[in-house]
Amino acid sequence: MIEWERDRDWNGDSGGTGGPGGSDEDAATEDARLGPPWEDPGAGEWFQRLSQTVVAGVKTPEALFRSLRLSGGFWQPLFFYALVMAPALLVGTVLEQPFGFITGAGGGEWVLGFVAMVLLLPIGIPVGLFVSSGITHLMLMIFGWANRPFEATFRINAYGYGAVAWTFAIPFCGSFIGWIWGVVLEVLGVSVVHGISTGKAAVAVLLPLFVLMIIGACLAAVLGVAVFGALLAA
Repeated sequence: MIEWERDRDWNGDSGGTGGPGGSDEDAATEDARLGPPWEDPGAGEWFQRLSQTVVAGVKTPEALFRSLRLSGGFWQPLFFYALVMAPALLVGTVLEQPFGFITGAGGGEWVLGFVAMVLLLPIGIPVGLFVSSGITHLMLMIFGWANRPFEATFRINAYGYGAVAWTFAIPFCGSFIGWIWGVVLEVLGVSVVHGISTGKAAVAVLLPLFVLMIIGACLAAVLGVAVFGALLAA
């Protein structure tokens, strides 16, 4: 049994009545949160703690989110996310390489692309996590549903997406699977940690994605019209 399961009796504030400041009872339950195995030195060596947290996110994500600390710094959750995501992205890229040779996309261009990925990952991973967490938290603030600070939302994303980031190592379909799975976990985590309904959490997480999709569709339509007009003019 993994260590964090002893915190399963935490009953949270799913009614959503706790504000950003919280009550004395909220403070007591927050102090009782032990955090995921990754943040518990007593859970074993770093790889044991990492694997236990991944298993917790896959098998019992609600219990994992209920155990999350709401503060304590960004470094530990970010490091967990990076330790799973970075190798998965690199492995997935390498496994797709043989198919690149078949389609003519291999060789020197692939090597340059792979080197560029390795160099950009240390910047792209933390920036991407902070931006995605910031967008979700901004939506929660706009609708008045942000019952916890930004760090809590960041931890939801780090441990939620980090727990399923290993799927990105699966060639071709892994990133799609991981992204969908991660969105589901983010919705669950936002609901549990911020004490709001699943529907509200889904709005906060999915609305920005729909907006981006609409903007992308509009840009594609404008570009298509421009190209079609240029072809007619020619």
